[in-house]
Amino acid sequence: MIAEVLVNYKSKKVDKLFDYKVPEELEPTLGVGSCVTVPFGIGNKLKEAYVVSLKEATSAKRLKEIIGLSRSDRKKKKKQLE
Repeated sequence: MIAEVLVNYKSKKVDKLFDYKVPEELEPTLGVGSCVTVPFGIGNKLKEAYVVSLKEATSAKRLKEIIGLSRSDRKKKKKQLE
């Protein structure tokens, strides 16, 4: 599965959506609106991003993989379960 994400980064140069591979273990919990941590840019700095859509295919040549749910999203999901 592929997630189309909006990276939380203040720059006009990255004012677009990026595709990331969703790890199998995240597929059941990931959805539109989820806040995730992704490696971003040449140095693969960890950045927060928001899932805008999920899809099965992409035209991107190389995909990076989502690291996991961000801390804020894990807290939100934990509260929903309580």
